[in-house]
This record gives sequence, structure tokens and C-alpha cells, in this order.
Amino acid sequence: MTSADKTGVDVDLAYDPEGRLQQTTHDGSVINYLYDGDELVAEYSSGGTLLRRYVHGAGIDDPQVIYEGSTTSNKRWLHADERGSIMAESAYDGADADTNPDILATYTYDAYGRPSEPPRFYRRLFRLSHAAMADSPRFA
Repeated sequence: MTSADKTGVDVDLAYDPEGRLQQTTHDGSVINYLYDGDELVAEYSSGGTLLRRYVHGAGIDDPQVIYEGSTTSNKRWLHADERGSIMAESAYDGADADTNPDILATYTYDAYGRPSEPPRFYRRLFRLSHAAMADSPRFA
């Protein structure tokens, strides 16, 4: 898929020669993707601003941490189930930052692996089985 249009949503996708997602354009906002081999390691705005970084585990297709923004102060942990699908995101912040993580998001999937949330534009790339999912709209 290279583009999708629906009332209120316009998405264009571009891929590099190796078939990896290289760039998304969502309603005029461009995000460029940087890889280390087959692992997505960073997202940049069209102006070169670092938007987020990803830290992977030792396994294949194994993202562990997302750093939001250009610093390391906004760290989010990814939690996978036994199949490797991302089921939650958490962060140590707030009043109990030293002891308890705050669950920021939980994710569920239908029998076919599609995210169960209402149709909308998904920003998170790593979800089902840790695979990098394109920043694509989900239509009902």
C-alpha cells in the first residue's frame, strides 16, 4: 500500500529499495524512518528533528523501549505477550516514579491480528508480534 484516502484522513507511504517503510505523510505531516539493518531505530520530522528512538532487545523483531522526543527523559517501555505482540506501554513517571510504572496504553487485537480500537490513525509502529506496522489508517 502506498496511499489511502478517507474523509478526514490522507496518508501516503514510501518505501526504500529493501522494502522498509521510509516515509509517511499524514495530512501534510512527514515522518522519515531510520533503520539499523532490519530494526527501526529512529523517526525524524521532515525538518530533521528527532521525534522518537527505539531500543531493541537481543532477539529479532524485539523492541523494548521508546524514547519520545530528542532527549532520553521520556522513556516508554513496551510489554509483549507470549507471541511477541505489544500489549501495553508503560513509563516510570508521576509521584511514584521510583516504584510503580504507569500504564500509558493497552492494546488488544481481533482474531486476525487487527488492532481492536475504533478506526483512527495509529501512530505506534510496533504492535502485533512486534512487527513494524506502517503508520496507516485503519478503516471499518
